[in-house]
Amino acid sequence: MSSDSRPLSVLIAGGGIAGPCFAYWLTRAGLDPRPNITIIERAPEPRTTGQSVDIRDAAVEVMRKMGLEETIRACRTPEKGTAFVDGKGKIIARFDSSGDSEKQSMTSEYEILRAELAKVFIDATKDRECISYVFGQRIAEISQDESGVDVTFTGDMPKQRYDLIVAADGTMSKTRQAIFGPDEPSYFNFLGGYFAFFSIPYDSDLDEPPLWRWFNAPGGLSVQTRPHTNPETTGAYLGLVTPQKQRNPETEKALTEGLEAQKALCKKMFQDAGWQAKRVCNGLDTASDFYMTPLTQVKLPKWSKGRCICLGDAAYSPTPITGAGTSLAMEGAYLLAGEIAASGGDVRLAFDNYEKIFRPTVEKVQKLPPGVPQIANPNTAFGITLARLALSLVYNSGIYKILGGWVDSKPRKLRDYKWALG
Repeated sequence: MSSDSRPLSVLIAGGGIAGPCFAYWLTRAGLDPRPNITIIERAPEPRTTGQSVDIRDAAVEVMRKMGLEETIRACRTPEKGTAFVDGKGKIIARFDSSGDSEKQSMTSEYEILRAELAKVFIDATKDRECISYVFGQRIAEISQDESGVDVTFTGDMPKQRYDLIVAADGTMSKTRQAIFGPDEPSYFNFLGGYFAFFSIPYDSDLDEPPLWRWFNAPGGLSVQTRPHTNPETTGAYLGLVTPQKQRNPETEKALTEGLEAQKALCKKMFQDAGWQAKRVCNGLDTASDFYMTPLTQVKLPKWSKGRCICLGDAAYSPTPITGAGTSLAMEGAYLLAGEIAASGGDVRLAFDNYEKIFRPTVEKVQKLPPGVPQIANPNTAFGITLARLALSLVYNSGIYKILGGWVDSKPRKLRDYKWALG
């Protein structure tokens, strides 16, 4: 883009991980003049809660290139590892974090709450002259032609025209629907389960040492707790995994009826599950950050249409419980901005090159081992007993130490671009 050209006008829907990360790298793409970037977020203000996520693989290098490693380290949760427990809270097997970003354990070296990480990225971008944030806004309608995209909003923003639209508003993206149309179900690969996430009051007798505690109960139920950065709260997770990836009609109905119906269903299903289930269910009454989601993967056959593209979970979520979505979002944001830089601002050429480069990685991450997630959430008491015996054997034999954690994998090499100075 030449110096006498007008700046690229960019609208990003979603102020979480992928959107701000992409905005950061786009300001370093070397485009002259620098692009004008608007990030809209449907929430009225930055979110302060959310589940625990982690940074792994090539995303670690993205973080380091942004100069944010020490900031993120300071925001990490105190989680030291993962413990599988029985109904009395006795630890059956415990797998501690290796403290090494190249060792893949269930607890990452960079374990952080989603909202904390989003705040880090917002803080790193909000004062840049070419980036502006607008909260309480969402895209209502998109109409595009060869030269640009006209956007109307649900809030009080006036209709505007942009050169590039990025949908970075998560798995249930409304922007994706505005781009591709209403045929949403075809984008989802349902994995046979549902999870609820929320915060409960911290209890020193139950939440120390700071571990991810995982308890299974018959019926494909799991109750989990995870430490928070905030010393006054603990993360609570309630999971239902169905055999043969069946949909649960009662849960599907609650998902359409809203938060109160979902909370009532959780109480009904989990109250007598065992371990800390009663404590977790009691916390539902005061939880202001509750949300429930089906276990799905987003698998778009093509990530872009014209001048619009989906990024992060809106395009390729792995599953809500793997944590890999955050790393893919960060790596994808870096690569998309890099390809726009390499193309000199030709967004459609950049979209095609980006997808050729990154889709093989995404497809590899989305390919789950046979039986997942059902194998980790047995439906019968007998299945739970077998799973606990297997975990106990792995733990007590020390095999996992020989293997270097769960998997000893070399991180992907991050593609290099000619970035402008920050």
